[in-house]
Amino acid sequence: MSVAKKFWPAFFLLLTLAPPGYSQTFGLKFGYPGSSVFQGMAADPRIVYSFHSKPLKVGLTGEIPIPAGLLLEIDALYSRLRYAATDASIDPAIRSATTVNSWDIPLLVKKEFTRFSIKPFIDGGVDIRAVNVDTSVNGSDTNADGGKIRTLEFVHQISPGVAAGAGIDIKFGRFHLVPEYRYARFERPNLRAPVGTFQSNLKQPAILLGLQVGK
Repeated sequence: MSVAKKFWPAFFLLLTLAPPGYSQTFGLKFGYPGSSVFQGMAADPRIVYSFHSKPLKVGLTGEIPIPAGLLLEIDALYSRLRYAATDASIDPAIRSATTVNSWDIPLLVKKEFTRFSIKPFIDGGVDIRAVNVDTSVNGSDTNADGGKIRTLEFVHQISPGVAAGAGIDIKFGRFHLVPEYRYARFERPNLRAPVGTFQSNLKQPAILLGLQVGK
């Protein structure tokens, strides 16, 4: 979460300090993954995982004009992931539950193709995913850490990647409805099971909807 905490002040500073005639749009963005956020690798008869595999994303979005008639879009999208594990080789009644706070922070260059109230566009750029994790056993307070244990599947807090998308900006006065299809490809997994049964899915298509206000 530390990366997201550092990013939020810069995000708000960008939107609030841009001159009114220069600022473009800002608002909320929602997303639904087109594939599971976890990728199965192999089966293991001892350790069984269960997943909440397609959590919704929600966050802020903002755009400002840049040279050559382009726009710079910056998003901060949050999703909460969950998975659980049981180890039959030790005790099937013991269950560990992990919560993952995941942030996607894309910085995209956008090109619009008309000046009318309905504007098709394409965009592309970098996408950074940052996570923090918390794992507990049976939700009980069985040790000095309140039942918390080290998350064995946690391998990288930050994963850089690239993203590209296409959509339509539909304008109603100062309000914008912005549906978009976006595909992201990350360099490395944030989570990977020690026994190799699953890892973070590096390929992440998503359907997004922006509700924005501005010029």
